[in-house]
Amino acid sequence: MQLRSILAIASAMATSVAAGLCNAVQPVSYSEATKNAAFIPAINELKKHAVGSWYSDRAHGDQIDALMSQCGNDIPVI
Repeated sequence: MQLRSILAIASAMATSVAAGLCNAVQPVSYSEATKNAAFIPAINELKKHAVGSWYSDRAHGDQIDALMSQCGNDIPVI
């Protein structure tokens, strides 16, 4: 009984964290991959999930601000 409760709580926590990640910025490789029609279904599936993007702290501040504004209340993954 206790194990079931722990698993239920862990599952709920994992779901709530995954649901709030920002996926506003998609990797450039997605658009490159969709040039091959065979990859389109797989890329469309990947677009449903947030992917962390790397940004340098040397980037212009307004570029990061523009990105953050696309995330709304979601957690940015940069």
